[in-house]
Amino acid sequence: MADITTMIQSVPSKMKDLGDGSFAPNTTETHAPASEDNVAGVTKVEQRFTYVRLNALATTIIKGGSGFLHALAINTKGATGNTVTLYDNTAGSGAVIGVIDTTTGDGKLYDITFTTGLTAVVAGGTSADLTVSYR
Repeated sequence: MADITTMIQSVPSKMKDLGDGSFAPNTTETHAPASEDNVAGVTKVEQRFTYVRLNALATTIIKGGSGFLHALAINTKGATGNTVTLYDNTAGSGAVIGVIDTTTGDGKLYDITFTTGLTAVVAGGTSADLTVSYR
């Protein structure tokens, strides 16, 4: 039967030699968890969103109940006074989150919460092609 020192030395990845004839468990992580960035020393957080595409003049209930509005992307500009109005509601009325002129082609980053629901009203002129990302 081998002595304890020989057995410990045969498993170097599990134990480290302290240099004085004693050994201790190897507590150095060789692989960081998936959410950790060892180089930058930070925990990474991945944001995941659901999306809906809007491309017609219409009122669309995007989500009922509370949630988080990430962004509105204008994929193709609207024409002749086209706008999209976002409401914190389950109808095309109530608390307005924002009114966006889609003819400019500028999307919006919101990163805000809504409490009642999320509804979009695309109105006026020729509809833009839009993507709303939320959760």
